[in-house]
Amino acid sequence: MIGVHAAVTPLLAHLPDAWEARRFKAVLDRLNERNEDLTYEMLSLRSTGAVVPRSLDPRQEPDTANLPRYLIAHVGDLVVNPMWLIGGGVGVSTLDGAVSPDYRVFRSRTTIQPRFLHYLLRSQPYLDQYLLYTRAQTTFDRRVQQGDLDNLPLPIPPINEQRAIADYLDCETARIDTLIEEQQGLIELLQERRAAAVQRAVSGSLEEEAKHLSRSRWWVELPAAWQVVQLRRVLNFVADGPHFSPNYVDDGYMFISARNIKVDRWALEDAKFVSAEDFASFSLRVVPERGDVLYTKGGTTGIARVVDLDFPFQVWVHVAVLKVRRELVDPYFLAYALNSGPCYEQSQMYTRGATNNDLGLTRMVNIELPLPPLEEQRRIVAYLDEQTAKIDALIAETETFIDLSRERRSALITAAVTGQIDVREVA
Repeated sequence: MIGVHAAVTPLLAHLPDAWEARRFKAVLDRLNERNEDLTYEMLSLRSTGAVVPRSLDPRQEPDTANLPRYLIAHVGDLVVNPMWLIGGGVGVSTLDGAVSPDYRVFRSRTTIQPRFLHYLLRSQPYLDQYLLYTRAQTTFDRRVQQGDLDNLPLPIPPINEQRAIADYLDCETARIDTLIEEQQGLIELLQERRAAAVQRAVSGSLEEEAKHLSRSRWWVELPAAWQVVQLRRVLNFVADGPHFSPNYVDDGYMFISARNIKVDRWALEDAKFVSAEDFASFSLRVVPERGDVLYTKGGTTGIARVVDLDFPFQVWVHVAVLKVRRELVDPYFLAYALNSGPCYEQSQMYTRGATNNDLGLTRMVNIELPLPPLEEQRRIVAYLDEQTAKIDALIAETETFIDLSRERRSALITAAVTGQIDVREVA
């Protein structure tokens, strides 16, 4: 087991006395039960209550010619999605029904409880092991092969202890999950508060001067000195990045995509890099500079952020670089306005495509936004910077709490299923 099972083996070296190490194929039988008379209506049970991500979309009618290939899973069977094991694609069926032929169905023998096995195979050491199995495969098809799964070593406690571990983890993980859900609800409320603050400020609701009715259905009532203009009016130039995926390198110039741009921060942890040659080539199209506004136009569309980065970088096709007319608009006010409810709604209206979303350059420039006098814009920016900083700090604290809770959940599962803690004594 040494080497091949590097991520799992250390945890099997010091098992409690009554535990034993067994291979996956020694405790589970793979099933291939099918129903030749399976109908589309019977597929209402195809998710089977298992924790299996990427199950078929119930709104998408499957290929009826393949219905006889669907597998039958019964209550207590282990359902595995070999392509998504890295993401936790394993669960215990709580219903009798049909699952995708891309899945695998296993039935445990009397020596192992499905609920215990469910926790074990979703513990962090095993998630790490699946990653080792698939590290040489493509991003889009990281499939754990059956041979690797068959030889996977498992720590097996006595059956009564398996039940105790599963009961303990059911209780403890439910408590942690409840806390996480509560904190996620708090984040949603804070994000709503942030959006409301931006909306009030950029629509002129904070101003005491008399209002006038505009001709825009997006900005009906504004202060007298304000205008409604199309985005094109406040730009000198707009361009997006290359319309193809370049060859990425480990050390080069950062290549920012839509996923790296958030309303309240940069998310550059997983940013990719391109070579100096590609950077020079892409820079012939547009050069992002400090004070420009980046606007997402592919994937997640309609998110704006001002460039405040102090290093050179380039952008992909899913990002538009807005060169701002500084004599008309403050870049930070423009970003706040574009992230407001009415502008975001317009961006979604102008986005095309069911799967590959695209907010085209020629469409985005038609977005209507409010334009106060320049000095008033700067006062609004200062006000919103102060207000959003407080909210963003609370959101960051809450996200940290959630991350720590998830780490505790993962550590608790790992400790319980590998015998590092005796749950009978804890209980």
